Amino acid sequence: MTQKKFTYLLNCLLDANFYVSMEDFSSPIQLTDYYQLTGAVKNLEEPLLDGYK
Repeated sequence: MTQKKFTYLLNCLLDANFYVSMEDFSSPIQLTDYYQLTGAVKNLEEPLLDGYK
């Protein structure tokens, strides 16, 4: 994992207000899934679902 991807993922996990564009949403979800951070996947999926409502 690159430092850029790690920092991005860390920001997604620690900051509930961290903005992730709809185009980039799959990247942190895939990273958290790969590293078996299932609780984080749920937190990342909720804003995505809200965005589609």
